[in-house]
Order: sequence, then C-alpha cells, then structure tokens
Amino acid sequence: MNRDSRRTLTRRGMLAGMVLAALLPAAASGAGNGDAKDDALDEHTRVGAPLTYKNLTLIPIFNRVAAKDVANYLTLDEAFDQKLVRVRELTDESVNQLSLENKSDRPLFVMSGEVILGGKQDRIIGKDRLIPAKKTLAVDVFCVEHGRWTEDQKDKRDFRSAKVMAHTSLRLKAAYDTQSDVWQEVASKNAQRKTENDTDTYRAVTADKQVARSVRAYADYFGPALAKLADADKLVGFVVVMNGQLVGVESFGSPRLFAKLRDKLLRSYYTEAMDLPAPADAAVLARVPSAKDVRDFVARPAAAEEQIIVDDKKGKTRQKKAGGFAETSVVDEAAPKPAAGEAAPTVYKSTYSH
Repeated sequence: MNRDSRRTLTRRGMLAGMVLAALLPAAASGAGNGDAKDDALDEHTRVGAPLTYKNLTLIPIFNRVAAKDVANYLTLDEAFDQKLVRVRELTDESVNQLSLENKSDRPLFVMSGEVILGGKQDRIIGKDRLIPAKKTLAVDVFCVEHGRWTEDQKDKRDFRSAKVMAHTSLRLKAAYDTQSDVWQEVASKNAQRKTENDTDTYRAVTADKQVARSVRAYADYFGPALAKLADADKLVGFVVVMNGQLVGVESFGSPRLFAKLRDKLLRSYYTEAMDLPAPADAAVLARVPSAKDVRDFVARPAAAEEQIIVDDKKGKTRQKKAGGFAETSVVDEAAPKPAAGEAAPTVYKSTYSH
C-alpha cells in the first residue's frame, strides 16, 4: 500500500471515529429514539416537567394548541356567588339526592367531591356532570355529616358552597363507591386530623386551622412553581403522584374551565397527601413516571365496558372500571362539534387507581 493510500484510510478512520463519537452520547441518553422527548399523552395533550414538594408530585398537562371553552361553563362556586344556582333538600328529603336549579343561561359543571353545607346534612356532589341551562334536576349526592338530620340554623333547607373539594380518597368514594364507604372515609379523616365532632361532619376538616397550615405549606410551593410555567395559558390538568405512586390523571377540555377549578383540585391533593404515611423505602419518593407510564396508566380501564351514569341528552357522564382502575368522562352533547363528524367535546376526563 502506498503512502497516499495509507493517508486516505487514516483520514477515513478519523472521520468514522468522529461520527461514532457524536452518535454514542445521543444513543446513550435516548435522544433520537423517540423516548427522551416523548411528552405526548394523546393527540391533543402533553405533559410538562414534574413539580415535587415532600410526598406530592404534580406533572402539568398542557393542550398542544390554544383551545376555546366553547360553552363558557359555569362552575358551582361561580353560580353560588352570582346567585345563579339554588340547591336544597327534596320534598321527600332523600339523603342521596338534592334539588339543583341552574338559573343561568349557561351549562353548569359540577364535580364529584365538591362540598356543600346546610340543609339537614352537609353533602358532597356524587357525580361529575353537566346541568343544562335553566334546568332544575335531582342530583346525586353523599352525606358527609352522619349525625345530623335537622335543618341547618343558617341555611334551613338550602345549601351553600364550602368552596372546597373533598380530599382525593373521599372524592373517589363519592365517584365510585357507596354511602357507607363515604361515611367511613369522613370518620377516618376526622380521626387523622383530630377533628372528631358530635355530628361527624366533614366541615370540621375544611375549617380546621391545623389543616389550613398543612395545606398552606404545599400551596406555598406549588403556587409560585405553577405561576412560572411558560405555557400556563394551555394548562388543562395534572398527573398526580403521591409517595412515588401514580394515583391519578385528570384533565379538562379547555384551560378556561380548568383555571376556575384548579385551586379546589390542588387543595384536594394537598389534604390527601399531608396525612399519608411515609413509605418504608425513602427512595420511593423520588420516583417520577414518564409520559409512557402515564399513557399506560390511562389505558388500563380504556378497554373496559362503558357505563353511562348520567344521560340528560345534552350531557353524558361515562364510567369504566377495570382491575382497580376507574375512568370518568363528561361530554357535552349540546356543544358545537369541532368539525363535521367529530365526537362531542369532552368537558372533563379522569383516570384513577381505585
């Protein structure tokens, strides 16, 4: 082999080595294989960077593009503040149903676990659902005050909003279980917080000063952290991780609706997390699920048989359960469809291990 041939081979070898060196770090880190930057949950949403305080990790869920709340849904707190809703005991005084009158010309979205005070017993909303404009309906509720069946001195037969949502476990009992399960969870939380009372009402938890201090510690971290998010205007929900375990995923059809309910949802997470016993292995707290983990989690109940638990023609609430996982979705059958032939807009969707 002559000198020129050897020089050519040497230059080719050096070039190949440079190319290989450039490729190896990317392969080692996962870049270029579709995993490292794979933040998609579905065709409409993606996850952001995780935020962690103590035993609670929240992974923001963003819309990929800006979305409009086509119906401008009213929330329960808005409706009470504007005197556009009346909630009261039914004439036949049913424990698990109340009369709800939506006086507004907008649909009202209520969430399972929202706490209302008054009547003959404090209650929580039983099902995520839409209440059509100008409609009065009997809505499912659960009692969260086992020891009272007398008219509230302030509200008589009517109710007002406590402006809080029950902690996560109690929300799930309301969404998927029975009245006995709800009472048991209320009693357990009162015992944990040392807020036991004569009527065993959950309002003792919502009003307790020590609970407020514990909640504030979480809020003081997550509030500023969420305020710094670059795409805050596209935020539609959270992946919820407690003690290193992925426990739930919930998202809304629009940032506008989510923004109205965000603080109530956050408080429900904080009120749950603050009483969880620490895991035996401290390293468990550091676990953060990937986007694929979240997609797999959401897929668990997806193939299960669907039940329509609310159907008033203008709005449907659907549920699926499979292997300890449960999914709820609320769709607005009356809203304008995004395009010809497309499904009705999803107002809210959640998946929880249960």
